[in-house]
Amino acid sequence: MRTTRPIQSYFSSLVTKLLPACENDLPHAARELRWMVEGIIQRRSPSAHLFPRAALGRIPAPCELSPELARLEVDERCTQVERKILERWVEDRVIRKKPLQYILGTHPFCGLEFRVKSPVLIPRWETEEIVLRLIDELRPYLAERRQHSSGSRPFRILDLCTGSGCIALSLAYYLPQGSAHVTAVDISSSALQLARVNQRRLGVSPSILDIRWADLWDDGVMQFLPKSSNPAADNTSLESRFDLIISNPPYVSESEYAALTDDVKLWEDEGALVAAEEGTAFYSRIANCAKRWLLNSSASDSAPSLPSIVFEIGSSQGARVKDILEGKGFEDVSVIKDLTQRDRCVYAR
Repeated sequence: MRTTRPIQSYFSSLVTKLLPACENDLPHAARELRWMVEGIIQRRSPSAHLFPRAALGRIPAPCELSPELARLEVDERCTQVERKILERWVEDRVIRKKPLQYILGTHPFCGLEFRVKSPVLIPRWETEEIVLRLIDELRPYLAERRQHSSGSRPFRILDLCTGSGCIALSLAYYLPQGSAHVTAVDISSSALQLARVNQRRLGVSPSILDIRWADLWDDGVMQFLPKSSNPAADNTSLESRFDLIISNPPYVSESEYAALTDDVKLWEDEGALVAAEEGTAFYSRIANCAKRWLLNSSASDSAPSLPSIVFEIGSSQGARVKDILEGKGFEDVSVIKDLTQRDRCVYAR
């Protein structure tokens, strides 16, 4: 008696097509398709897709649509137009090596949803971990500072190499209202445009977050940064300097970049990834600028428990970046590990 093979569902056929982009890992491919289906569902409500409500106080689950519901949506509920979109997305993922985040156009970070677009870098979970830690450290200090020194200037934070604005916007969004002012800087016009889009989407006021173009390699960098709220202060005064500098700069070496996969090299800006001096050039430059022009020298005295500079680093760069900062006169330099126990962040004062 002849046996017939069961007909493969449309959902399963798309999962199979996704396998080459997911290292032939079936659960991984099914998970990516579920995310795509979520993207389709979101697009049924244009206002929710373009202007999402921030998920204050919680980090969204990696994928909230159950496998059963995702399969039902694809097999029975998706229109022909939506199926065509899914097919195009799968082709982009497999043939063109396009990252899923760029396909969907958004990415969650610190409980907020950010617009992402090539070539601006996709926010990573390692960066999110650093920002959440810093928010937890800053919140009690800033609340007490505001309570005991009403009328004083806001705590000034500078985010260098801001990219999509995920660091600056998360800080501005979650820190106590009126306690801090964040300046976000990048040299890329694509990054600045995207950061401003995200600022509007999240409803963060320009009075709290200022997004600016500046060239870190220009010794006149201070002329591009905002002055103090005190009209008598100029850009060289201590009042115009910053209490905290945070940066996720380019830190990939040339040899490391050559080994990266196509979904990074074909879509993300090489200039936002690669740095000279084995990936450490920006750390030296930022440390030098911070000491000479950018940091308020009295900030560390007024907040002894807080860092005045925070760097994201590559997992093999902890010792070298520590040496760079100590060589520039920074103190209390500590290397912090991420959840996988790899060096990921440096604090200094």
